Amino acid sequence: MDKKLGWARFKQKRYDNSVANLLPAMAIVKILNIQKYTRNSGVAFCIL
Repeated sequence: MDKKLGWARFKQKRYDNSVANLLPAMAIVKILNIQKYTRNSGVAFCIL
């Protein structure tokens, strides 16, 4: 969810809100080590 909201805020040029939503999405992927189980787990990293 945070990844999609971060992308939406990025497209709206609301960059502060975008970062605030992307960082938790990135943390979830890192902490849970779920990169190999999720599709497009690196998208949040690329958007940021």
